[in-house]
Amino acid sequence: MLPIRMIDASQLSRASAGPGGTTRRRSRSARKPGASRPARGGSAKRTDGAPPALNGPPRLPQLLRRAWHGLNQAFRHRIARAGVTPDQYTVLRILSENSGVCLTQGWLVEAMSSDPNTIASLLRRMERQGWLSRLAHPHDARARCLKLRPAGAVLFARLRRVAESLQQRVLAPIPAGQRLGFLEQLRAVSEACWQTSRQRGERGPMGRSQA
Repeated sequence: MLPIRMIDASQLSRASAGPGGTTRRRSRSARKPGASRPARGGSAKRTDGAPPALNGPPRLPQLLRRAWHGLNQAFRHRIARAGVTPDQYTVLRILSENSGVCLTQGWLVEAMSSDPNTIASLLRRMERQGWLSRLAHPHDARARCLKLRPAGAVLFARLRRVAESLQQRVLAPIPAGQRLGFLEQLRAVSEACWQTSRQRGERGPMGRSQA
């Protein structure tokens, strides 16, 4: 590792000085009115609506974040007229696919990788809309079982077609015969990320906790 040398303000001033000790100033070239300033590195900013190109090898965090952000925004736009958010749709889907099972608020917190306050607020709004109800838990007086109401089931059936259409569009670059395998691999990565986040106290190379 190269040694780090500390410099003070006077050294910074000298470092920016030109021959003879005169301070260098960046020359501002005259630009025509309306001309755009080129981006750093010499490449101009793209104005065709396409995302910026990613340099370097593929990075898992960057790819996952970019994929989630794009998918979430696309889905949010498609279901906005129904007055539903992507998180609300996720609750509707989970309750529909697990009908007959007593799912609690705490279970949703883990399943959606969220926090108790966010899920509690989400469920209150959905209950006021008449999409779900909270019933007494058979074994825990402090917990409630979440149940999808008829209005919620009808809403989910309508929005599911939108979600499936969007998924097919997003997965179109992958050959049809490989899509299920890709989703299974993505599930494995998701589980590994979740398990890693639960491992408290592990230290990284910089001496900080990785959790």
